[in-house]
Amino acid sequence: MKLEVLETAVEAVKERGEYYGPPGEHFARTVGAINAILGHKLKVPLTASDWGVMMICDKLARNQHRPKVDNLVDVAGYAGCMNACGPWERQ
Repeated sequence: MKLEVLETAVEAVKERGEYYGPPGEHFARTVGAINAILGHKLKVPLTASDWGVMMICDKLARNQHRPKVDNLVDVAGYAGCMNACGPWERQ
């Protein structure tokens, strides 16, 4: 089984964590800004893991236009970041 995509994703998440902080904290800052801007349009505020879902959707949309391994790496990385945001906020 080829695991290069997953291994590359782990390294990318670690590297970005050094620059931007832990994924849960970074995603929380991002959705905090989005909730402040778009809160009047939302039924409930977005959560940190919601941001991971949105980024995965963005990467999948990019991959539909131009498939490349980097998109798969990012999808795997965002899934890992969502896991780091846990516990799942809406369970």
